[in-house]
Amino acid sequence: MNTDKNQDSQRPELEDVLTYPDVALIKNTKNLGYVRAVNQGINQGPDWDVEYVWICNNDVVVHEDALVHLVEIDQSDTQIEVVAPVVYSNN
Repeated sequence: MNTDKNQDSQRPELEDVLTYPDVALIKNTKNLGYVRAVNQGINQGPDWDVEYVWICNNDVVVHEDALVHLVEIDQSDTQIEVVAPVVYSNN
């Protein structure tokens, strides 16, 4: 999880993520912007030996089994390199 310093005071629940052993919190000293912050998290993947990266904005509602299904699809065929969900809009 990645957060910029100017948003920390507005999001005290971010510290709660540290209670999960497989979640890391990256705190930036300045606002990097969305794309740079996402890239920063992705670039940490090899250092943390992660198998998957899931980019999900904080305003997204996700079905409880969504990630399980994405991983199952990925593992069903060794030629699959990228899996993405279908996105629906409530507007």
